Amino acid sequence: MSEYEDIVLTALIFIFCAAILIAIQFIPSKQDDTPQDTIRATPAEYQADPPMLEMKDAWISNDTANLDEIDDAFEEFVICVNAEAGNQPDDGVRAVACVLIKRAKGKLKNMHKVISAPYQFSSYSDGGMQKWNNPPERIWQICKEEFENPSFTNLYYFRTGHYSEYGNPAMKIGDHYFSTK
Repeated sequence: MSEYEDIVLTALIFIFCAAILIAIQFIPSKQDDTPQDTIRATPAEYQADPPMLEMKDAWISNDTANLDEIDDAFEEFVICVNAEAGNQPDDGVRAVACVLIKRAKGKLKNMHKVISAPYQFSSYSDGGMQKWNNPPERIWQICKEEFENPSFTNLYYFRTGHYSEYGNPAMKIGDHYFSTK
């Protein structure tokens, strides 16, 4: 082989390798089982039994008449809040609950769609809701209070580590950074 052919062959190999490396970036990969914005802590009060829902009348008139659906939707809401913020101070739990309520437009019938939306709440997709499915009384009570009268009506996004790339930074509470829409 001549020197010219060696240079051409080396250039082709380089181009081929570069093309492979670029293509790899666009191949969907299995996401890490521990998303960056997932809380990984165990609150001590997870052993509590869930209380009975005594506040059904507060949303029956503006949501749905099926009490089983109301119970299920509210329970899923509480479990999601618990999985996302059960180890946070009360204000942090309230703020996470308010984000869910805001996204569900204040309606329990919208809650599952909000919680299960892709790339929104990591506790739904990573199994956190199944792991932390027995919220303590404190979380139930905070969720009940926030559903009836939200404390943070303008919050729409939250994550850990830094503010979301969406919305406008608003506040940091505990481990979460909250943003408005």
